[in-house]
Amino acid sequence: MIVARPARERSHAVLLVGLRQHGLGLFGGVIIVVLLGIAALATWIAPHDPAQMHPGGQFRPPDYAFLFGTDNFGRDVLSRVIFGARISLHVAMTSVSVAVTLGVVVGLLSGFYGGIFDLLTMRVMDILFSFPSLLLALALMGFLGPTLTNLIIAISIVYIPTFARITRGEVLVTRSSAFVEAAGALGASDGRIIVRHLLPNVLPILIIQATTNMGFAIIAESSLSYLGLGSQPPTPSWGRMLSEGRGFLAIAPWTAIFPGTALMLTVLGFLLLGDALRDVLDPRLRRGPAGQRSR
Repeated sequence: MIVARPARERSHAVLLVGLRQHGLGLFGGVIIVVLLGIAALATWIAPHDPAQMHPGGQFRPPDYAFLFGTDNFGRDVLSRVIFGARISLHVAMTSVSVAVTLGVVVGLLSGFYGGIFDLLTMRVMDILFSFPSLLLALALMGFLGPTLTNLIIAISIVYIPTFARITRGEVLVTRSSAFVEAAGALGASDGRIIVRHLLPNVLPILIIQATTNMGFAIIAESSLSYLGLGSQPPTPSWGRMLSEGRGFLAIAPWTAIFPGTALMLTVLGFLLLGDALRDVLDPRLRRGPAGQRSR
């Protein structure tokens, strides 16, 4: 512990310094932090109940009482956008976490042991990977039914192959390294080799991919909700708000503009942060002595 702690602290310092020097990545990180705060405090900061209908207040334009206006049912658009952030983040974070966990387990075991297990699991991953992601999610939702839990399951299944293939590729490169062979020669168990030596070398690329996939998962959730396959009324969702507002763009454009802007900024934040993390964490992209990036 005495030796490992300074190295860990240096790694954290490198990460923080790298992010500070990456202006766009820092901007993306600020967006995500603000969004997380809004989602966590939605109950306290939303000015109205997102499901409350205000009689006679349909299509009220933005003003001091309703900063984002109201929709066709007289509901406060700002409150629905705020609570919609909670839904989008919940679906994205849960589905990506499940996909990372299952994909990493499959990739580690497949890359380490190889053989028939590797052949079978990777063929299954290839089959899933061959489908367009939205089409596969649509098919799964049609089979499972339109609930929030099923939406998380569908998006998780879509992204499992990505993390499984990435993990397997890194393990195939790392398992022949001298330190892995030395650990095996010293009698380390397979589990110890996988957890202590292989997994840490995969983590940086997984963090990068997971951050980027968070943005894609939010797009998937909004797309499926737009089609009526996500969260059901009266639960607010950015995708459903866009679907409901598209028919009123001529008379009440704010019903679609504000949830669309929130969706765009959120996805942009995750993509910018993911790009910055790639530059900082991926050693293959770090600048060499001559100031050039190695490819």
